[in-house]
Amino acid sequence: MTDYLEVARRALAAVNLSPTTASAADSTGVPRDASAASPVAPQRETTPKPAEVRPTWAEWKAAALNQLFQEQGVTGQPGRITAATVLKGERAGQSNEDRS
Repeated sequence: MTDYLEVARRALAAVNLSPTTASAADSTGVPRDASAASPVAPQRETTPKPAEVRPTWAEWKAAALNQLFQEQGVTGQPGRITAATVLKGERAGQSNEDRS
């Protein structure tokens, strides 16, 4: 069974209200006298969230290829392909297309 009084005490402690201030509220939680309860709203975090860091296309492709080698390869080991390897392969592929 849930002890709602304990839940209320913890909630009040979380917003730094004393139980005597909160007792001015009726069972619905609405203050009987608006001046009896202090208007404390939960504080929002004001620091901005860091921007999502997305991998470059070459990093994504290298990770995908490494996972493919791990899942489908004979040894079950991930590949050791890096973003630089992907870029080098793309440049080599473009130069081969130019020769055709």
